[in-house]
Amino acid sequence: MKISHIGIAVRDLAASEELFKKLLGDEHVHHEEVADQKVRIASFQVGESMIELTEPASADSPISKFLEKHGEGIHHVALEVEDVDKELARLKGEGFQLIDEKSRVGAHGMRIAFLHPKSTNGVMIELCQGGDRGPGSGDRGPGSGIRRLGIRGAEFEDRNSKVYSSDPGPRIPNPDSQSTEQK
Repeated sequence: MKISHIGIAVRDLAASEELFKKLLGDEHVHHEEVADQKVRIASFQVGESMIELTEPASADSPISKFLEKHGEGIHHVALEVEDVDKELARLKGEGFQLIDEKSRVGAHGMRIAFLHPKSTNGVMIELCQGGDRGPGSGDRGPGSGIRRLGIRGAEFEDRNSKVYSSDPGPRIPNPDSQSTEQK
């Protein structure tokens, strides 16, 4: 299991996309509309994970309701699993409250399902599997996952990481790690 992406609810996708282009220094963006979820997304590859900006496509979208209640901000954390439906069955048996009883197709063609935030300390969790991660997704093999993440002033870093970014773009060495050439 690893972090696939962080979903951020936004009111204005175009303005938020420009903000994140500046923040991440990256022009590579994947755009998609997921009609059955009534959302438009812009995804940025960040290391081995993604940031997914999500704008409601209609007033009755779940993202519209989230924005009305909470405003813009982190909507969900998505965990990549080998089999969403098996994981749903396991978590239901553990007593977690499910939003989705079975998986469905989401952005990037991934199989997805959501857990209710009431059973996960107020954080909506999305389970996802497979799909097309878009251009520059890089290797999703061992060691994948977010290397560095800041949330509301808190910073978390994987000190074992050799790089902070993945294709496309230059690879930036982690200053706290030594490559095998330097040893």
